[in-house]
Amino acid sequence: MKKIIPVFMMIILIMFCLSSCSKTSAETLINSMTENEKSSIQTLSETEFLVYDDELERNFLIQMTLPPNYDRDNEYPLFLVTDGVWSYEYQADIYSMMEENKIKNIILVSLSFNPDEDNMADETRYYYFVKNNKAFLDFITDNLMPVLSENYKIDYSQSTFGGHSLGGLFCHYALFNSDLYDNQPFGNYLVSSPALSVENSALYRKYSDLIYYSEDYDISYEKTFFERNGKLDKSVYLTCEGDMVGAHKDHIKKFDDRAKGYDISEYEYEYFPDYDHFGLFKEALESAVLKFYGTG
Repeated sequence: MKKIIPVFMMIILIMFCLSSCSKTSAETLINSMTENEKSSIQTLSETEFLVYDDELERNFLIQMTLPPNYDRDNEYPLFLVTDGVWSYEYQADIYSMMEENKIKNIILVSLSFNPDEDNMADETRYYYFVKNNKAFLDFITDNLMPVLSENYKIDYSQSTFGGHSLGGLFCHYALFNSDLYDNQPFGNYLVSSPALSVENSALYRKYSDLIYYSEDYDISYEKTFFERNGKLDKSVYLTCEGDMVGAHKDHIKKFDDRAKGYDISEYEYEYFPDYDHFGLFKEALESAVLKFYGTG
């Protein structure tokens, strides 16, 4: 004799299944690393290691700060910032903000380029942030973040990706190309003083062979993103400094105007009149953690 499952029991079973499947997909990132890449990871300390990328044929230095009273069984948001040559030194002050209960506990990660290269050199930063932006985003999304997820419990929906200047330009690129990936490791983006005017700069003219830049570069992938999706389901924080002038100022203002017209889950632009371009980086990071993780 067939057993008849009551309708309400069937509904409960379906909801449980959907909930379980959804939870699994939300907590799992696909690791696309090759065997060579996996075997090339070098642990330098408990919170420092090198990760090799076959596509770019380079190592990347990862430097982390774990939150106070870190518990490996707990899930934490992660804040990944480019330009580790500068951003790593700012981790200590953000850690103090956690200790003082100004912000929730988060995992801090700074990403530096190949340690054998001059990470401060314009040529180096152009190489990764502009000329090879797709390969660099592939590395972060499909290699680095899955590796981190295998070692730490991460709340991806609350995690943040940030960059400043050329790093801000790359963050802008990463934001509007995020939908092209199955992995969704970030819910928030800090786009700090993005160098959207780079095509007009002396640096561009000096290294123009490294860049496929056009007058429309800064909005082309924004447009195609919204053509594909209609809505951006991310939180975006745009910052700019007081000494911005000329094309840099104009392009950031144009982006702000465009962003206000887009359908974005959460968007905020903040102007810092008392900071110059390089001084803004640290202030933008601290403002971002207060915005995304503040306890007040």
